[in-house]
Amino acid sequence: MRKYCFLLLLTYFGIITTAPAQLDIRGAWLRVQHASSPVKTVALFGDRVFMESEVDTATHHIVFAGGGTYTLHGDTLDGQFLYQMGDETMQPASFQLVLKGNDEELSFTTPDGETQRWKRIDNGQGAYAGTWRIVQHQQNGQLRDIPQTGDRKTLKLLTGTRFQWAAVNIATGQVFATGGGTYSVSNGQYTEHIEFFSRDSTRAGMSLPFTDEIKGDLWYHKGKTTKGDPNFEVWKRVEE
Repeated sequence: MRKYCFLLLLTYFGIITTAPAQLDIRGAWLRVQHASSPVKTVALFGDRVFMESEVDTATHHIVFAGGGTYTLHGDTLDGQFLYQMGDETMQPASFQLVLKGNDEELSFTTPDGETQRWKRIDNGQGAYAGTWRIVQHQQNGQLRDIPQTGDRKTLKLLTGTRFQWAAVNIATGQVFATGGGTYSVSNGQYTEHIEFFSRDSTRAGMSLPFTDEIKGDLWYHKGKTTKGDPNFEVWKRVEE
C-alpha cells in the first residue's frame, strides 16, 4: 500500500508522467476563420482517408478541394494529398502536422508557418459514416457496372453529419468534379443538402432526397440529380 501511494504522489507531482491519450480526429472539422472572411473550410476524416473543401460562401466558388490518406501517432499527423482540385499534374504531397488541443478543438502550424485553429463539427459516427466508392450507376434507364480497375474512381466520404464526394484520377492527382455539404436521415429517407458543386455553383442550397438502403457493404439510393433527372446509384463501402 505504501508503494502504491508513493507512486501516486510521484505521478501527482509530475515525477512520473503517463503517455498522452491518442487523439481521435475522425469526423468533421471546421477551420476557425476571421469573422469577416466569407471562406468556409471543412475537413472530413475517416479511419485513414480525408477530404477537404474550402468554399467562398458568398459565391459558392470552390477555392480549394482535395483529399488523400493519413495516419495519426499520438499528436503527430502524417498525411498525403493524392488529389487536388485544379492541379492535373500534382504528385502526392506528403505533410506532417503536430496537433495541439483535444478531441473538440485543435491547432497546428503548417509547414509554411501558418497557425490554424479548428473546431469539431461531429465525431464521425453513424450508419453512413465511412468511405464509399460508386460501383453502379443508372444510364439510359439501366443500372450499369462502373469499372473498378484503373486509376479513375469516384469516392464519397461521410461523417456523422457531412459528406463530400470527388471523381478523381489517383495517378495524376486530377479532380474531375467534387461536391459536398450536409446530410440528414428521416423516416427512411436520406437527403443531401448541397453547399458546393464544382460543375455548377448555382446548385448550392439544393436538397436532394433519396430512398435508400444499406445491405452489407452496399448502399443503394434512388432519387434525382441536381438537373432533375432520375438517378439510381450503388456505392460500396471501402475498407480503409
